[in-house]
This record gives sequence, structure tokens and C-alpha cells, in this order.
Amino acid sequence: MPGLGFYGKLPAHGDFVRRGMSPALATAWDGWLSALMAAVRDDLGEEAWLDAYLTGPVWRFALGHGVAGVAQTGVMVPSVDRVGRYFPLVLTAPLDGPRRLATALRHGRSLLDQLEDLACRALDSDSLDADDLMSDLEALDWGWPDTADDPAGAGESSRPGVWVPLGNAEACETITGLAWLMTDAGGPLEDSMGGLWWTDGSEQVGGGILRTRGWPPVPQAVAFLDGAWAARGWTGWSRAA
Repeated sequence: MPGLGFYGKLPAHGDFVRRGMSPALATAWDGWLSALMAAVRDDLGEEAWLDAYLTGPVWRFALGHGVAGVAQTGVMVPSVDRVGRYFPLVLTAPLDGPRRLATALRHGRSLLDQLEDLACRALDSDSLDADDLMSDLEALDWGWPDTADDPAGAGESSRPGVWVPLGNAEACETITGLAWLMTDAGGPLEDSMGGLWWTDGSEQVGGGILRTRGWPPVPQAVAFLDGAWAARGWTGWSRAA
């Protein structure tokens, strides 16, 4: 799949690595991640920050082109280089078409599953280097669906509507949470500055979805690692709301 790339730290290298990602995009990621890492250390302290970092969750994201110059989706995982310096690893794929963020959410799971698997395999190996990881990315057999085959991106549809099964979740709670997500972050979902971040969670961070405009602000984004959303000023919805 063309356009895939990554930036950050790998256990097989002694410094930052970048493959497939433009210098401008890597610089944008580096600026935000560096600020986040500094804030995590300052906010949580020397004893707590590393535990929060090492047990931090895998984050998936979809960002409009106004955030970093290109619409993108991908995964972000805690990582470390060969000499023990901690910094995340980000794997990204480009988003095209008029409904970029919605396309990532509707059709991107298989791609993001594969990106996450590759990232975790790289973190578990001291021998899988940046070139090997890039070769594995280039070998991915995956592509975005044709917009013409996507009812949500093809204008009017003859279908009567959409049914979304919720499993054991309660419909009234789910629809309330979705309403918060879609209306309380300023501007429509497909705003060029729009961003969506989601995770299955970790020891300290519960699973959930975050909507932002632009890069998540630092130091509030420390909640990505410790889950203290309300204490850091994020608007949140809960069953008790």
C-alpha cells in the first residue's frame, strides 16, 4: 500500500528513525510528541511517569489535513531505542476523498489492526530494524474502498437507512455518547482540523474515543497515559451525566 510510513524510536536503533513519512509530517509529529513526553515527566514525576508510559495504551487516530498538512490515520505505541531512551513510535497511512475521517472509522479497522501488529512486533524484537519494518509495511495487501462503492460517500442512496447492532450495550446510553462526540468539539467531523483518537485502554486508561480540533493540547494530553480526563479539563460524558 503506497504512502505508509513511520517515525519515532525502535529497539533496534540508537536514535530516531523515519521511513516513508515526509520530513514535514515527521517534524509535526516530533513537535507534539516531544512536548507530550516533557509534560508527562513534569506532571507525573520521575517515579510515576515511566510506569504510566510503559503501560500506556495503543492509540489509533484519524486526523484531518489541517492538523499536520496531510490527512492521515494510524497507530501510536510507547517505544524505546536501543540505549534506553523512551519515545513513541507512530505508523501512518494517508486518507483520501471528501469523507476522510468517516472513511477511516468505517473501513480502516483491518489496516489499523495490521499496523498495530507490525508495531508490536517491532517493539518485541531487537533485530527488526527500520528497513525491515518499512518492507513489511510496503508488503501490506490493503487499500481503501472505492468511494463510488461507499454509500456514505456517494451522495444520495436508495437504501432506507443504516442499522448498527450494539451487542450488550444500551441504545440510549450509546446514542447519548455519540451525540456528545459529534457535537461538543467545535465544528463538523470533517473539518480539516478535526481529529479522532480511540483506544481499547490499558491498566490506567479506560477504553474510549477522544475528539479534538488540531493536535490534542499539552499538558492536557497527559491524560493519554494516565486517564485523568476530567482532572485535566477534558469535556467528558459518562453514564451518570
